This record gives sequence, C-alpha cells and structure tokens, in this order.
Amino acid sequence: MDNQQQDQDVQNQRPYHEQTGYTTFAPYSEMNAQLTHSKLGIASFVIAIVAVITMAITFAMGYTTVMQLATNPETLEQLMSLANDPTALENNVALQEVLGTSLILIVVATILLFAGLIMAFVGLILGIIGLTAKYKKKVFAIIGVVLNSIVLVGAFALFVISFFTV
Repeated sequence: MDNQQQDQDVQNQRPYHEQTGYTTFAPYSEMNAQLTHSKLGIASFVIAIVAVITMAITFAMGYTTVMQLATNPETLEQLMSLANDPTALENNVALQEVLGTSLILIVVATILLFAGLIMAFVGLILGIIGLTAKYKKKVFAIIGVVLNSIVLVGAFALFVISFFTV
C-alpha cells in the first residue's frame, strides 16, 4: 500500500496536463499547417501592377504629347511666334486644336501620374504590413514592396533629373 500511495503522491505532484495526457502546446503538425498568402501582400502586389501600368500609360501620353509638338516644324514655328505675338493664336485654328489636344493629354497624364504615385505609396504600406504577418506566406508582400518601391524611387529620380536639366 505504501508503494501505491507513493505513486499517487508522485502523480499528484506532476502538472495537470501531464496527469491527463494533454499538452499546452499545439502539435507540430498543426503549427506547420498549410500556410496561406498574406491578403495584404496580395493587395500590395495587385496595386503595384496597377501602379506600374498607370505610370507606363502616363509616360506614353507624355511622350506622345512631346513628339506631337516637337516633330512638326510648322507647329514649332507657330509656337515660337506666339512668344512675340500672343494674338496670333486667335487666328490659327490648327494650332488651337494641337494645343487643345496637348493640354488635355498633359492634364490627364498629370492626374494619372499622381494617382500612380498614391497607389504605389499605399501599396508599399500594405506590403510592409503584409511582411509583418505571422504564419503567412510573404511572397506577394515582398514582390509588392519591391515593385512599389521601384515606382516611387523611379518617379522621384525622374523628377530630380528633370529638375536639374531644365
């Protein structure tokens, strides 16, 4: 009986989870369950793709506008004459159409430029938050952060280059 009493006392001294057979920790297989992609990372990646496309459209519109004005020698001469005689535009319908179209393209390109930059900034923030998510795959978050950073740094570099070249 003493042996049985000692076993009972030893049993009562162990923690409850050891007495019942349950553990306080999740089994290894549950901890390594199928990881899912971070939803914020996916959002960052999609926003980065949209921002890259928006910036490409913006630069294409800007290039088209500049080429439309620069490749036509008559338009260049007429634009130069406007500096000397501002009333010359009132009589020149063709130049009014070219300048009107160019102005519209420049306004739309500017709006797209700022929209792309705002999207890239939001995507960068979402990607950084997606990188901090525990127990999630971080592939899309990493790609989103990289692409959004490229858009922001590239736009800033073009701004600095254009600022110092003019």
